[in-house]
Amino acid sequence: MPSVDERHIPLNVKTYREGFLRLQGWICVSALSFFTGALLVMYELLLINVEDQDFRDMLFDYRVTQPGIM
Repeated sequence: MPSVDERHIPLNVKTYREGFLRLQGWICVSALSFFTGALLVMYELLLINVEDQDFRDMLFDYRVTQPGIM
């Protein structure tokens, strides 16, 4: 088992600038993840919802009329 001195401590840096540079990457990844998730939710709620309603209506009509066709 590694000693306390050999363990990796994320913000064990000598200057504030090094700490900021390490945190900057995590902040950017977190912000991009949140932004991407928000865009996907907005896309699903605003754009796909209308198309899905039409597709569901067409699928329901096909299920209702299929026995009469065959």
